[in-house]
Amino acid sequence: MEIFISHSSALEYWRRYGADSAQLSTQAFHQHGLPSTAYDRAVLLNTAKHELNLPIDVLTRNNKARRKIEGLRHNTFSHPVPVGSLINCGDGLVVSSPEFCFFQMASRLSLVKLIELGYEFCGVYSLVAEKDAGRLASDDNTAGESLDNSSMGFYTRHPLTSVRKLKAYVSHMSNAHGQKKAARAVRFIIDGSASPMETILSMLLTLPKKLGGYGLPKPSLNAQIAPTRATKSTLSKANFYCDLY
Repeated sequence: MEIFISHSSALEYWRRYGADSAQLSTQAFHQHGLPSTAYDRAVLLNTAKHELNLPIDVLTRNNKARRKIEGLRHNTFSHPVPVGSLINCGDGLVVSSPEFCFFQMASRLSLVKLIELGYEFCGVYSLVAEKDAGRLASDDNTAGESLDNSSMGFYTRHPLTSVRKLKAYVSHMSNAHGQKKAARAVRFIIDGSASPMETILSMLLTLPKKLGGYGLPKPSLNAQIAPTRATKSTLSKANFYCDLY
């Protein structure tokens, strides 16, 4: 039986395996809807090798599928989900896509924290739990571009999504619980953050004053700056990247 991972457990999954589990474009979308039959305890075996923290958030279509099982936390979502909301990650594990996960977390995070999460998903880093730091230091990244900053609480990876994709996804969730909050959060997210501190700095400068920011115009994050032909010969780098441009 497949297990549908959602909310905090999906967030944990993408933070841990977002860079390791191949590019999202190559992942197989789950073509069917959410399950309407109850889980049994055996489905926990499908998550054991991923070492997700208990209780594991699982998703069902209606309350009929809810069954009290130690180690599982049931979440019901009856609204139709857009194509691409569920990603088949193998071994019977179906995970909410980064866009769906972001939407789900609107019910659990404050607006500011949801914006911060959006920066992370649309950026090139993931926060890591302390228990994962050793694994990241020793693992080879399949994409070949991971840099271990786990001592600072994050590592680099390809973006999980983009502001454009989040905006489009949220627009398809009209009338679903959390849609207004998610749509508001997307307005303040910027693509391309490379670290948690870049995110905090950008949010501090650009969020409106009522959300604790200075209300400045949005910058480009990590914008590429090419030297002029006249100065290239005196420089050691072909290009430069500005944290906030």
